[in-house]
Amino acid sequence: MDKLMAVTDLNTAHAKMVEYIQAQMRRKDEEALRDLLDSPSGRWFLMRMFDKTKLISNSFTGNSSTFFNEGRRAVGVELMNEITCLGLDAFTKKQLAEREYILQQQEYKQLYLQSLKEDKGDE
Repeated sequence: MDKLMAVTDLNTAHAKMVEYIQAQMRRKDEEALRDLLDSPSGRWFLMRMFDKTKLISNSFTGNSSTFFNEGRRAVGVELMNEITCLGLDAFTKKQLAEREYILQQQEYKQLYLQSLKEDKGDE
């Protein structure tokens, strides 16, 4: 598809086409985000993205890396805002994703500790 050009006159056919395309893309984005929140693997992926964007981390480094960190964090913030705009059901599923993510990490920790005990028993 051609790149959407800037619209200077909102009453033109081009402006109406751009508005229509953007509305359809927003609808498709919302549908995809709802699908993501509906599946356990989608919720896992969402939480990994929040981690990778360092959404709840301090981005200040005292050097120019702060700008990079803030750019990364801005992606996470935008994604979080998109979820919030979907309503209470999506927000509740985001909270479910957070809970599942924490529980999965606790399970991995327990598996690791168990493997250490088993390794000591083999010696």
